[in-house]
Amino acid sequence: MEPKPTKAETIVQRLLLAAALTAALIGGVVGLFGEAAEMPWLATTAENQRAMAACERVHGTAPRHRCAERVVAERTRAPDPGATMQASARNVSRTQ
Repeated sequence: MEPKPTKAETIVQRLLLAAALTAALIGGVVGLFGEAAEMPWLATTAENQRAMAACERVHGTAPRHRCAERVVAERTRAPDPGATMQASARNVSRTQ
């Protein structure tokens, strides 16, 4: 039979287990966010590059980030169904 571990050994084992679990959890979270951070948010088009270039000229980090967020939000917004229907109706009336 193995001798019973001392109180200090038990504490060290628990601390090592907690450290290993914490490292695994943090590694998983960082991995998920790292993957999302590498996603391209905008297609590389001349129009998008011009819009982002305007943001790069903004002075200050926070205003620059807000400008970039606005550009991305405008260009990734889902199309308005009403506007799409109006455009379709205009196209139909032109073809008649």
